[in-house]
Amino acid sequence: MTTTVSIAMTTYNGEIYLREQLDSLYSQTRQPDEVIAVDDGSTDNTLKILEEYHQRNGLQYFSNKNQLGINLNFNRAISLCTSDYVAICDQDDVWFPEKIERLLLKMSEVENQNPCLIVSDLILSDKNLQPLRKFRPKCFPNSIPLSILGNARQGCCMFLNRRLLNLILPIPDTPALHNNYDFYISVMGAMCGEKCYLAEPLMYYRVHGGNAVGNTLSSTAHPLARWVRKLTQNAYELSIHNQFEALMEIKQNEASKFRSDRILICHEVIEVCKYGSLYEYGKAVMRAGCFTWIEKIAIIHNTILLTFMLLIKRRYSVVRK
Repeated sequence: MTTTVSIAMTTYNGEIYLREQLDSLYSQTRQPDEVIAVDDGSTDNTLKILEEYHQRNGLQYFSNKNQLGINLNFNRAISLCTSDYVAICDQDDVWFPEKIERLLLKMSEVENQNPCLIVSDLILSDKNLQPLRKFRPKCFPNSIPLSILGNARQGCCMFLNRRLLNLILPIPDTPALHNNYDFYISVMGAMCGEKCYLAEPLMYYRVHGGNAVGNTLSSTAHPLARWVRKLTQNAYELSIHNQFEALMEIKQNEASKFRSDRILICHEVIEVCKYGSLYEYGKAVMRAGCFTWIEKIAIIHNTILLTFMLLIKRRYSVVRK
């Protein structure tokens, strides 16, 4: 039986890097069956570029009459996809040629007729695609509690099967989940089916001044602040408090879709996230039965390290004259 793959892309004023990204999509060793792009009101040449690739490569693009924002725009792009599998795509990155091929292979190994989310890795790069740090695979890559506690990768690393798509659509855009569609998908993948990490970098994630998520500090900020911002650009997208509210909302609205063996895990992670102070948070982590002892030590270590780096960031985030 032939499987089909869609790429769901959203665009907004992306003319600078869009061609390079689209070229990487149409240079895949396993070609996508359809590329769907939804534009959210661009005022530059983005639509002209999309039309160019429509004429040359068959790209399908749509333009929103009113701006939808990140969550609802991705929701529309994903909803328009008709294939068995959907890969989420930003407008300004560059995919490695084997990305779709590797994702499909991993999916075939683990989905077993279940809702399934594959999360691949990336190489963080500057605007010229020069790596900003050496690639290191995640620790505890397939720990369900840790994957709920923190969304380790952006949506552009996600590959979903149709069974999971049927459970998550439409993607909500509530205050608790605003601009965090990927956190919602990550939690739903972990709670409703199989969520699997592919420890291979399959794209360059381009960090530049115009990122919708993971934006860098001003180029005139203190060098130490810029370094800390790069290190923490994923880690503090959601504060612990905001993550608590997001998880509570997901559990309240989607618990009927959760696997029975995952409900207690979700409850314990929510209990951990409800504490505002680092001390209480640490105590809650140590009490939680869903984490192994090694995972608990890693969480405490990373939380202390992140707190320290954020303090440095606040100290040195002043723009230099």
